[in-house]
Amino acid sequence: TGNYTQAKQELEWVKKKDSSLPQVYYNFGLLYLFADQMPGMNEKQRILAAIKNFKKYKDLKGKSDRSDVDELLNRAELKKAEIEALEKVNKPPATPAPAPAPAPAPAPAG
Repeated sequence: TGNYTQAKQELEWVKKKDSSLPQVYYNFGLLYLFADQMPGMNEKQRILAAIKNFKKYKDLKGKSDRSDVDELLNRAELKKAEIEALEKVNKPPATPAPAPAPAPAPAPAG
């Protein structure tokens, strides 16, 4: 994770200097999509960050962009769907409400 952490720090530095550079967001997207681990982020958080950064890149580049960002964005969206499907499968079943207590038996006639 050392290289990913260092790359993230360097990209943050560049972003602080000029947040209008589309390539910064493209590189963030790549980092989050392909990083095995990122301190403080789980896999779903990384994928969501990748999607957000690829979309920001597309916004800044406009329609003239001829990069592979759409393919990368599709890949990230598929990964997100995969993670969400696994979350559904692994989600513990809802605990059913307790059954109501049985009605008291009628008193014997006397």
